[in-house]
Amino acid sequence: MSSVLADVLRTPSPVEQMVWILRLRILIPAISVAARLGVADQIGEEPRDAEDIAHAISAHPQSLHRLLRCLASAGVFEQVTPGRFAHSALSRTLASGGSGSLREFAMMYTSEWLVRALDGLEYSLRTGEGCLSRALGKTGYEWIAERPEEAALVNRAMAEYSQTMETGVIDTLDLSWAKRIVDVGGGDGTFLARILGKYPTASGVVAELAHVADGARQLIAARGLTERCEVAAIDMFAGVPGGADAYVLKRVLHNWNAEKSVTILRHCRAALRPGGRILIIDSMIPGSGRALFSSLGDLQGLGLGGASERTEEEFREICSAASLMVSRIDYPSEFTAIMHAKAA
Repeated sequence: MSSVLADVLRTPSPVEQMVWILRLRILIPAISVAARLGVADQIGEEPRDAEDIAHAISAHPQSLHRLLRCLASAGVFEQVTPGRFAHSALSRTLASGGSGSLREFAMMYTSEWLVRALDGLEYSLRTGEGCLSRALGKTGYEWIAERPEEAALVNRAMAEYSQTMETGVIDTLDLSWAKRIVDVGGGDGTFLARILGKYPTASGVVAELAHVADGARQLIAARGLTERCEVAAIDMFAGVPGGADAYVLKRVLHNWNAEKSVTILRHCRAALRPGGRILIIDSMIPGSGRALFSSLGDLQGLGLGGASERTEEEFREICSAASLMVSRIDYPSEFTAIMHAKAA
């Protein structure tokens, strides 16, 4: 993939560079459909013919060959001889399971709700409002909740993202002082399970919407943590489970605008034990340097629901509005910040 971006930069004129950039729009659905079809799972340690792969996944051989040829030109798969393909480092991330897999995450990028949010960006730019509710006739969360398979895909995708992109978070996050931890919007419970694995004397609560909570209960049971970890079905805009030392908000606030984010933070503040902390784990747009990753996520959030990625100053502002003070910020990676907030 880096060679593709290098080709863009090497083109002799801004016109050609822009044509390159616009054509890259085709690359995302190409990667996503390869993930959905399970193409990477059909290639082992030895190269394989596109026709054989097509038969294995019930695809049209010539069309699959064209897809693989395109992806190989971007560094996703390798074409070793005409019509015969092997894994590249990038294509291995599209294989199922294992550390470093992003297959479900790639599949999510051709989900109807995300495609419609990005394609409706003009409406959001004109109004400042998310276009997804307008396109679907309901919020994205409501739409997904009515579709169990889509909800399961989103949960698996975000668990993959957490495991692959946020490995440094668990190492950096110090919760040795917390006896009880609530993971607000904790998805399927993967993150809290990893925290409880690191701190065997702590207990926890996965607080999630009802349609997500059942999956969290299954994961917590599978990890043998039922005695130490509860699962609470909640609406975080109405309240959160009380009496914890730490409330974790991992990639939650970037889904909501400032007003709703402040509401969530106020509920967490009200539920805190004396001396407790709220840990906000999220992307942060840097004041300088590599801002593209976070800025792209920022536009995605705008389309989804008028939400946003934030700068450090903007995070401090919403915390202040919730009567909280950010006392410390850690950076486990260039993509992630951990903000420690206390009652002001």
